[in-house]
Amino acid sequence: MTKNVSKIDRQRLHGKVAAFTRSRPATDPELLALRRQLKVLRIGDIIHDHRADTVAVQLTEADIAVVVEMLRGGA
Repeated sequence: MTKNVSKIDRQRLHGKVAAFTRSRPATDPELLALRRQLKVLRIGDIIHDHRADTVAVQLTEADIAVVVEMLRGGA
């Protein structure tokens, strides 16, 4: 989902999350699904950081392995 998501689509997603947050309980399945989508986009932004060429610190393969382990529920 992180690829080819326009700025307008991102804004709509943020707006939906905000609206659902105001009008629905925190455990609402649709709200949780929207929050998951937003989180996936944010993680994708971090992974596909296009500033990598201008930023001195870049993730190594070992760093990426640690992040993958975290996402899988490890320490």
